[in-house]
Amino acid sequence: MFYTPGEEMDLHIHTSFSDGTLTVPQILERAEEAKLSTISITDHNTIEAYNFLKTIKPKDYFSGKIVTGAEINVVVENNLLECLIYNFDVKKIAKSNFLSKTWREENAKKIAVELFNKAKTMGLKIRDSFLDNNNFSTGFMEFYSEINSHKENQKFLAANNLLRKRDFFRNGFSIAEGIFSIDLSKFFVTLSELKKVVNDCGGVMVLAHPFGVYNIKRPKKLYKHLAKNHLVDGFECIHYQVNLKQTKFLLKLCDKYNLIKTAGSDFHRDNHILEYSFMSNLKTIIDYNNKLHFVKEGNAKD
Repeated sequence: MFYTPGEEMDLHIHTSFSDGTLTVPQILERAEEAKLSTISITDHNTIEAYNFLKTIKPKDYFSGKIVTGAEINVVVENNLLECLIYNFDVKKIAKSNFLSKTWREENAKKIAVELFNKAKTMGLKIRDSFLDNNNFSTGFMEFYSEINSHKENQKFLAANNLLRKRDFFRNGFSIAEGIFSIDLSKFFVTLSELKKVVNDCGGVMVLAHPFGVYNIKRPKKLYKHLAKNHLVDGFECIHYQVNLKQTKFLLKLCDKYNLIKTAGSDFHRDNHILEYSFMSNLKTIIDYNNKLHFVKEGNAKD
C-alpha cells in the first residue's frame, strides 16, 4: 500500500527531468502546500529525480512520503502505451536498458531510419539528409517535424488527421493500425519484459491513464485481458481524462482480480494542481474504509 487511507496523495507527477516545467524542489514545495501525505515523481523513462533527491534533504521541502516512480513507454499488442512503475529498488532498476539514455538514442536513430524508408515508399517528400542527424531524441518526433515541414505533404497529413504533433503520435505512429506503425517491440520494452524487471526490483506496474489518451480499438476488452491474466499489477483508475463511468469500470476490474488502484494528476505545468488536474472531472477522496469516493466537477459523465 502506497498511502494511509484517509490521507490525500498524487502518484503521477512530472518534473523538469522529463517534460514537466517545475524542478523537484518546486514540486515538493507544491505538495507540501497542498497538504498531500504521499507523492510519486513519475518522469518519462528516467529516474533522475531520485538521484537528485539524494543531493538534498527532501524533508526540508515536503513532510510526506515519497514513493519511487517512473512512467515508461511499453509495447502492448504493437500499441505504444505508458506504464507507471512504483516502489522499486532504484539502484537495481537503474541497470535496465529502458532507463538508459544511450539505449534510447540508439533506438531513436533506428526508428528514424524505418520511418524514412516508409515515407519513401509512400511517396512523401523527405530530405535525404534527414538521416544525417546524429542527435535524434525519439526518431519519430523528428520525423514528424521533417515531413510536416514540406508543403507537398500537407494534403496527405490533413487527409489522415496528422497535422498536429500529438495526432501524429497518437493516431499515426503509436497504434497498431497507424499509417506510420512499425514493429515497436524492436525499440521499446514489452509489457511482459517491463513487468518482470519491475517485480524483480520489488516494485509494481500500473497502466497509466487507460482511457482518453490511447486511440486503441476495444480498450475494455484489452484491459479485461490484462487484468484476468495479471499482465499488469493495477490500473490508474483516476485521471483527468478518465470519466466517471470509465473509472467505475476500472475499479470493478481491479476489485475482481485483486489489482492495485492508483490516482494521479499527471502534473506537468505550473497551472496544474497537485492531487487532481485543473482540467479534471474527478476529485479523489480516500476515506478510512479504504474506499474511493468522487465529487463531480466540470463535465463529468455518469
